[in-house]
Amino acid sequence: MVEYEELNKTVVIPSKIEEIGRVITEVKAYIEKEEYEGKKYIRLMGALYEAVANAIIHGNKIDEGKRVFVTYFDDKDKFQVKVADEGEGFDISSVSDSCSPDNITKPRGRGIFIIKGYVDEVSFNEKGNEITLTIIK
Repeated sequence: MVEYEELNKTVVIPSKIEEIGRVITEVKAYIEKEEYEGKKYIRLMGALYEAVANAIIHGNKIDEGKRVFVTYFDDKDKFQVKVADEGEGFDISSVSDSCSPDNITKPRGRGIFIIKGYVDEVSFNEKGNEITLTIIK
C-alpha cells in the first residue's frame, strides 16, 4: 500500500489581473497530475478565479506593489485552496445579498455567491483578507 503524502504549496503573484491565469494553470496542472476528476474540481477552478480576482481588485485595489498568496493543500480527505491578499480585509456580513431584487441587475457583486455555490466549504479569516475554499474528497 502506498502511503499518502500531504502537499502544501504556495504561489505568490503581483496584483495584476493577467496573473490569475498563472494561478489557475498551476493548480489545474496539479489536479490533473493527481487524476482528480469531476464537477467539483471544475467548479473549484471557477471559485478560485473569483477568489483571486476579488483579492486583486477589492483586497489589494489593483496595487501591483501588493501580492496575492495562493496556497493549495492536498490531504487524504480534502483539497483546499487559500487565497490571501495584503489589503485591509472586510467583514463578510457586510456583503449584500446578490440575489435580492435591489441587487439582481447590478453588474458586480456576485463573486462570493458564486464561490459558495461552487465548493463544499468556504471560510474567511477574522481580518477578512483570506478565504479558504474546500473540496471534500
